[in-house]
Amino acid sequence: MTDLFRETATKLTVTATGSTGEVIVDYGSTGWSGWARVRVLPTVEIEDTLLRS
Repeated sequence: MTDLFRETATKLTVTATGSTGEVIVDYGSTGWSGWARVRVLPTVEIEDTLLRS
């Protein structure tokens, strides 16, 4: 479901701390918001959340 809403991204953050690198995308609209975190170093991990208010 969240794949449909990522086109409304409001913030894109790229971070690198020590040996960890990640991309965080915040998205949302009236009544809902979400974020996706993609960690690329040292291993690939994906966490995706959608919240309704």
